[in-house]
Amino acid sequence: MQTINHTPALSSTTADRFLEPLSRFIIREFLHGDASLTPETPLLEWGVIDSMTIIDVIVFISEQLGVRVPDEEIRPDNFATLRALSRMLAALDDAARVRGAA
Repeated sequence: MQTINHTPALSSTTADRFLEPLSRFIIREFLHGDASLTPETPLLEWGVIDSMTIIDVIVFISEQLGVRVPDEEIRPDNFATLRALSRMLAALDDAARVRGAA
């Protein structure tokens, strides 16, 4: 399987559409509604999410945001920050739209 390239060349607007719902979910589910996150908050490094809670994030992404995260994209760099996660989702969503249009 091929890994999706999620370069910063993606429109920030494209990736930004995922920031708010991801932030709300992570704050509600893992920080009990008592925190704020920036797009650059180090989610893994600070223990906001870990290898177990990433599964919950992936389920949320699939069920609520409609983006399927393939196994090869479940890597620490893609879950390091909200910005990295949003870029990955934008790249996956864009790739799915291109495949659907073909």
